[in-house]
Amino acid sequence: MFADIFERDILTFADRELVTVSVLASIGGVEPMLSSHLSICLNVGLTPAQLNGFVDVIRSGLGEKEAGAAQAVLNEILETSQPVPVLAKGEKITSANFSGTVWLKMMGATDSAMHVSYGNVTFEPGARTNWHSHPGGQILFITEGLGYYQAKGEPARLLRKGDFVEIPPNVVHWHGAGPDTEFAHIAVSLNTDEGGAVWLQPVTDEEYRNN
Repeated sequence: MFADIFERDILTFADRELVTVSVLASIGGVEPMLSSHLSICLNVGLTPAQLNGFVDVIRSGLGEKEAGAAQAVLNEILETSQPVPVLAKGEKITSANFSGTVWLKMMGATDSAMHVSYGNVTFEPGARTNWHSHPGGQILFITEGLGYYQAKGEPARLLRKGDFVEIPPNVVHWHGAGPDTEFAHIAVSLNTDEGGAVWLQPVTDEEYRNN
């Protein structure tokens, strides 16, 4: 039913879901589908306040009946889903090696003989690393949101919760959030006895927009 909407790469994930929600609200009687897509809205980075505001848009564009039905479904979702982050965000990073707001919670390891370090990294929408590489390689495990990984000279790869990326040693790359959603991953730096990250220039807005 919504294939045309979801095929248009000019729309963001949030835009596609809001269009879908508005259509479902206008149809009426499809509360399970409406509930599903309102939940997806939360998963792609829209906040409860933004969705409540969108109900007001539905009210002005469609009517009180449609808005009331959408509000009832949204209220049920917000009352029954209290998302608790599995991993703490940690501290906000203050570094020229990142663009935008990024948080880091280091998780280990304290035993230097393991030659590995890992931590939870959370990016606000649009935030990303600079181009960089790791002499010992790196693994990313995606835990929340939508984001990108791009190796130099290759197309960017869209990442979702549950994905992982294995980055070979010395491959220049960047990773970060999509434009409309927070993005989090556990970053595991391997073979740290070979050296730490080699940081390079920022990812330009043009490079970022070309994803």
